[in-house]
Amino acid sequence: MSDDKIFEKTVSITSICLVVYPLMAFLGIGLCFYYNYELFAAQGFAKFYIFGTIPVLSQIIMGLVVTFVTIVLCIWGSSSLAWLKNTEVELKKVIGDLTLREMVIIGVCSGIGEEVLFRGALQPMFGLVWTSLFFGMLHFPVNKQFLFYPIFATIMGFILGYLTIINHGCITSAIVAHAFVNMVNLYRINKVVVEDTPVGD
Repeated sequence: MSDDKIFEKTVSITSICLVVYPLMAFLGIGLCFYYNYELFAAQGFAKFYIFGTIPVLSQIIMGLVVTFVTIVLCIWGSSSLAWLKNTEVELKKVIGDLTLREMVIIGVCSGIGEEVLFRGALQPMFGLVWTSLFFGMLHFPVNKQFLFYPIFATIMGFILGYLTIINHGCITSAIVAHAFVNMVNLYRINKVVVEDTPVGD
């Protein structure tokens, strides 16, 4: 793949993230205010959903623990399961080479945008199960080679949803875990070596 095509692809990905995920966050905040108007009028969004009743540091640590366990399992799966390794190779072909800045943008934007909408707004309205299933369906791929992705997203939806429940509705742990899992996995996939296919094969 030429440098120009890689540049176009990465710019496209980060540009989409900078548009779509903020819109998801604003939609989530709007739904939160609609769903808990009196509560937000008294406390505000940040106090209820970010700070809450549990120390922020404790929430961050919980998010990092979930990140660590998830990444260890991802590394084990990639090294032990050929089909999962092949999935990562195919994903690398799609996203191309990412810079560290782009990985951070994608990770942070997806972590904040999706968690505000799904765990912050939709989970209180529809519950853990339906929200997690919908979260997985949203990640359903066009390419059948990535069919594992919605399964992984559904599992993570349940985990992040449970984190939110044990934190009494605060989404800080979920944001931290979501953002770091995405960033680290993007870093891992970015290191995948894609062998060039000889012309005519």
